[in-house]
Amino acid sequence: MFNFELTVNLREGAHHSGNWGGLLANPGIILANAIASMVNEHGRVKVAGLMPAAIPEAVKTALADIEVGGGPGDPDIDPGWGDPALSLSEKVFGWNTLDILAF
Repeated sequence: MFNFELTVNLREGAHHSGNWGGLLANPGIILANAIASMVNEHGRVKVAGLMPAAIPEAVKTALADIEVGGGPGDPDIDPGWGDPALSLSEKVFGWNTLDILAF
């Protein structure tokens, strides 16, 4: 696991880009595009260098009987989130994700 920080610092002062009729670059849009270049709208990582080559067969076997979710207070699983080729346990315990912790 590693953490990194993205910062967009375009100019001195607080100038709202919308108030300038599209004349000023919008740091929110720049940041959103930076994030979108790393992970798609379904939570699938787009940067090959952040992903493992494959899940070893021994790990797949170990994860095969592990159930994820469904307990009291657990959220409903989003079925289309993450790599569709992976099981729920493989997504959680055997694969990489890219998460945004704060804006």
